[in-house]
Amino acid sequence: MSAVGTGMIAAVSPCAFTMLLAYVLVVVAGGRGLARIPALRRALVTSGVMAAGFVATFGVGAAVVASVTMPWQDYAPVLALVVGFLSVMAGILLVAGRNLPSVIPGSKQASQWVGPTLGYGAAYAAASLGCALGPFIATIDVPGSTPFGVVLTAIGYGVGFALVVAVPTAGVSVAMDALNVFRRLAPHIPRITGVLLFASGFYVFYYATYLLRSRGKPGDPVVETTEKVRSSVEHWLTLLGPGPLVAVLLLMVAVPIIARRRRGRAG
Repeated sequence: MSAVGTGMIAAVSPCAFTMLLAYVLVVVAGGRGLARIPALRRALVTSGVMAAGFVATFGVGAAVVASVTMPWQDYAPVLALVVGFLSVMAGILLVAGRNLPSVIPGSKQASQWVGPTLGYGAAYAAASLGCALGPFIATIDVPGSTPFGVVLTAIGYGVGFALVVAVPTAGVSVAMDALNVFRRLAPHIPRITGVLLFASGFYVFYYATYLLRSRGKPGDPVVETTEKVRSSVEHWLTLLGPGPLVAVLLLMVAVPIIARRRRGRAG
């Protein structure tokens, strides 16, 4: 499988699949009445920044594994436990009315949201290490590869990850804008975000404890139910490949731009 395809599958790894769902809904729920083009721009930018944090963390993980002989599968669930616990605590604070750094650009300066967004990508990667680091290393560790080739492969991996994140984020943003949902959600956005982070973190924490106590053996109904959904998504991503996702993304960007130009000419 290509680096882009491997990156697409990494976005729906069983260790952190719910973090993708939470991210999409958090970014979408944070849109306070943005028009379609700004909403699309925000979805693309945040997805790219988060993918950078994800790939950078995987690069560090691959470097550690390459330099030190260590069974990272044994340590990865512990990282996932930490990520899940921190997400749960962040969700509780938001539901209680506290403010936390946002991953949503909106009108904020880059310095106010780039760090949290990179951090979310790094946390996503930390929760995914046990499931997705092996395929990542196999993708970049090709005999005869030059350093430049490894960098290009890693970039392709990040592009695949960003595609899977950007398409649903942009699509749901446009749909909610068309339905005028943002205005009704605006007063409740912080608590909605908190509930989503709590639910995602709880599952990541639960999945990590499942790996630690059972070493991945089947038999847990909660994990098996989530795994069925995730497996279906992975199956369709494998069948489709990156082409249709790129086409959908280009279409979502082109349609509102063309519509705005036509309205400008008509006016």
